[in-house]
Amino acid sequence: MRLRISELACQEFDLTTDNQSPTRLKLQNISNGTGGLEFRDGLTIIEEIAIRKLLAHLEIPMGSGVLRTDSPATIEHVICEGRIRNGFVGELRSSILDSERISLELQTVKATAHLIAEGLHVKIDGRGGRIEVGTLTLSNAQCTVGSLLVRLGSLTIRELKVGWDEGKTPHIEAKKVSARDLHIQSGRATIDIAVLDLSDGLRIHERVQVDQIAIGAIEIAVEELSKEKDAKGSAILPEDLALPVPGIRLHDDVFDTVNGNLDVDATLSVTLPVIGKRVATHHFRIPIQGGLINYRDFERGLSDLEDTFLDIRVRGRRLVLERDIPLIPGLEKPIVTWDLEPGEVELAKQQLVRMGTLLTANVVGEADEDPERAKKSKVRLHGLRFDNIAINLSLDETAVLQSGEGSLRAHIDELALTGSLHFDPDPDDVVMPTTLSLTANGLGTVARGLVVGGHKLSAGFTVGRVESFQLGFDELKPKSLAAALKNVSVSGVDYDLSRMVVSED
Repeated sequence: MRLRISELACQEFDLTTDNQSPTRLKLQNISNGTGGLEFRDGLTIIEEIAIRKLLAHLEIPMGSGVLRTDSPATIEHVICEGRIRNGFVGELRSSILDSERISLELQTVKATAHLIAEGLHVKIDGRGGRIEVGTLTLSNAQCTVGSLLVRLGSLTIRELKVGWDEGKTPHIEAKKVSARDLHIQSGRATIDIAVLDLSDGLRIHERVQVDQIAIGAIEIAVEELSKEKDAKGSAILPEDLALPVPGIRLHDDVFDTVNGNLDVDATLSVTLPVIGKRVATHHFRIPIQGGLINYRDFERGLSDLEDTFLDIRVRGRRLVLERDIPLIPGLEKPIVTWDLEPGEVELAKQQLVRMGTLLTANVVGEADEDPERAKKSKVRLHGLRFDNIAINLSLDETAVLQSGEGSLRAHIDELALTGSLHFDPDPDDVVMPTTLSLTANGLGTVARGLVVGGHKLSAGFTVGRVESFQLGFDELKPKSLAAALKNVSVSGVDYDLSRMVVSED
């Protein structure tokens, strides 16, 4: 049976393949058509069809999912030749394909967008295929991958080429890519990017390669950073801070090449023997050199009275801030402790401590005390406040992140941190949330073989300016984050998809 397109008076027909996952094609409003269709024993032969303009409803199986047009797609200047049995084999060209809503549904991926493809060329030979598009534009796009949500105002891809062969990894190339109004959300973390340009395009085939990505600005917000406070006490930072990218952890060696100064007014509310409850503010002005702080500078910032009752000592493999009652031995009580590595013990004996170590402090709670000693002790910490924090520093290039075999090196030309932190161990007292604010210039990082999502990543990342960075605290626990970055760029991206890497972390 043969059907000539020029003889279609109804201007509409449906075509569905007879298999378990059928391809459905419905054509309407056919104008100026030539060529025809031949139907033979379940085989449909497309004979040199040329149509000036039509509307099409498509439903194409893709593995365990489907690609379909939820509203009719306008296709102009269509040229098609090939055959259809369990799928399409042949060649199709079109000057423009415009679908107001096209959707892709796979097992873990759901995506919708307004799609315009200009200069479309599709060629499929049964063992693979190739798709070329002069300009592909997606607008009002939304994609969910598991719990990850991505929204796009617009995405424009120039000279897109997609090819695949049976049993081999598909390859994708694009000469230029630009995106506007990109929103990424994962759990309680969001990233918003106004402009993202890949002026030199991209290449994907067993690895993702991008020469340059220019990003105008990034806004980041995380509603919840850390878990609830342990019943025994509180740490200034979690053991390691999880970033939005799976598999990466922030370690305290980020601070090992910090240089600058730390100024803070600390208010200590404490009950002391004989004296009773006392509230005093201490003014600390502490230099930082190579990530090291002389903790005697801290003691010198104490008033004479507190200096009499408070001391910092090395106790085995711990540095301890403790109360020390003069002339009454045996009543020393730890207030804050820091665990030390063997090399840090030697530093501590020289009155030096790493800044990164200080930020892993543990405030000793009542559950940590020996009950008998607690009865004898009349020393009690009521509250600890850090106000008028003014930290100015720079960070030389150093390994600050690591995952498996890889590392990330970073530098900061200048950084200023201000704000306040409050801690109150009394559960009956209400402590208002506090915030640390940060600005910075000249931030840069370089990744080398960093394991991200089970694959190795190498790339450079620079930020011209951190306009704002606010870290919200509940007592001494970081709880929320909001940041605005300007003049951001990424270079030399090489993401190896060819093999999975099992991290030893």
